Formats: sequence, structure tokens, C-alpha cells
Amino acid sequence: MKLFLSLALLAASTAVAGAAPIEAVASFSILGDMVQVVGGDRVHVTTIVGPNADTHVYEPKPADAKSLAAAQIFFANGLGFEGWMDRLVEATGFKGETVIASEGVKSRTMIEDGVAETDPHAWQSFERRALCEEHRRWPVQGRCRRLRHLPQE
Repeated sequence: MKLFLSLALLAASTAVAGAAPIEAVASFSILGDMVQVVGGDRVHVTTIVGPNADTHVYEPKPADAKSLAAAQIFFANGLGFEGWMDRLVEATGFKGETVIASEGVKSRTMIEDGVAETDPHAWQSFERRALCEEHRRWPVQGRCRRLRHLPQE
């Protein structure tokens, strides 16, 4: 509920200001693409880990910290996918809303080196992505949905 209220306030502040898009940061490119598609020109998305890079082992750069510190909202996958995320948020003093896209979604288990682990790749299965959307946990259908209702210019 708190998150929906935060998005509503962001949407209202953007609608009143008229021109300034919501400043959003996404932890990796696929999630950034989802947020950009929903938000269109009403959101400015900066992606920390770009295409063809490995989010699991990524080491944030000073430019990433600067982007996050200036953002209004931060979208991350969760499930241990971004091992660096908590340290980056703490180091930047980020005060905006953090959206964990996998929150509340039943994860799969995978076997890695003979050990059962949580599979953090929640977006890779169409079935799980549809489930996420049904439960309104991914920004495409839920958390960022209010961006669609901002006035068009």
C-alpha cells in the first residue's frame, strides 16, 4: 500500500510539474526496459547494469551511485540477483522508493554445483512473468502502472 501511495504521489508531482519525468533507476537492462515501456516519455530510466553484462558480479561505478542518489524510484529484481544492491543504496543515501520486482512471487529452485538455490531469474519464464503480472508485482502491470495514467502532453 505504501508503494502505491508513493507512486501516486510521484505521478501527481509529475503531472503538476508538467515537463519533468520521473527519475527512475533500474538495476539491470531487462527491468529497465520494462519500466521504460510502461512509463514512456513520462519516466527517465537509467540502467545500472547494461545488456550483455553480468549483474551477479557487477561492481557499481561512481556514476551508478550518482544516478541512484538523484533518482526518485529504484527498481531491482531481488532474490539475491543484485548482491551489490544493499551496499549501493546505503552508500548513496538514496531516499526514494525501492521496488523489489520479485517481492511476493513464488520463486523456483535451481541446482547449482549440486546445491539447491533460489533461482533469481524471475523474468526468464513466460509462465512466471505472467504470474508476476497477475499478482501485480512487476512494474509492467503493477508497481509502475500509475505512470500510464499521467496526463499526455
